[in-house]
Amino acid sequence: MVGDRERLCEAVHTLLERLPPLRGKPCAALPRDGVYFWYENGETRQGHGPRVTRVGTHTSPGRLLARIREHFGSNREGSVFRRHVGAALMARNGEAEQDIREWARGPRSAGFRDERFEEYELRVTAQSHLGLYRVLKVDEPRERLELEEKLVALFSHCAHCLASPDWLGRWAPRQEIRRSGLWNVRYVWSPNELKSTDLERLQQLVDETARGEWCAEGGRCVKGDGPSGPPVPRLASYPPELPACCAGDGRSPQQMASDSSLAPEVGESVAQEILRLLPAA
Repeated sequence: MVGDRERLCEAVHTLLERLPPLRGKPCAALPRDGVYFWYENGETRQGHGPRVTRVGTHTSPGRLLARIREHFGSNREGSVFRRHVGAALMARNGEAEQDIREWARGPRSAGFRDERFEEYELRVTAQSHLGLYRVLKVDEPRERLELEEKLVALFSHCAHCLASPDWLGRWAPRQEIRRSGLWNVRYVWSPNELKSTDLERLQQLVDETARGEWCAEGGRCVKGDGPSGPPVPRLASYPPELPACCAGDGRSPQQMASDSSLAPEVGESVAQEILRLLPAA
């Protein structure tokens, strides 16, 4: 039986998959403000494709690209995500608890280097480059933070978004990560989950984002169809071959926008179409 939460979570994942999946450091054409969603190979929601394994955002204006770039940097200062991943790697390898605590300690300075952990810094960077992410443009700061909280709470409580037995986060020292299946600590126990009434707004944000400038195949930045263009249809979630900067099915955003194979029925929003197609409880 599929519960209401699981149906809603599937609808959210399906909407997010309308955004291009990206790999590596982001290019300057991406939105300056928004929310990002992390995916890892082998991590799937029950029977329906890749699941989100981290939701992240920023508080200072224009910091989205810098925030994502920090995850691909050479040290963990400034990136809580890197500290979580490194701590899990160290725990899986049987490192001393004292060393793991030192690794996970809060930031000191932007230029900080710790020679004892250089190997793990390299491992975390390599781990980051194995993941994919999607970016959602959200200009208003309060809306970004509210959306982050609601989505983290929804994903962490969804019975179809469980971590695989081999997921690295199962070795994380923080129980919030181990139990939620997300590289998040804040909001995993929050009761403020995304509701079905929030889907229409999420769809608006997805469509607005998909019409902007994106990394095309091979790292070439292109312009979308503009404010009046059609929404971009759903892309393949995990293509077998991915360019360094962007992943897709080999078509430009304009070509994808002209594909009506996944268009909703006349008068029916994409969000409504998704819920209509999902199995009922």
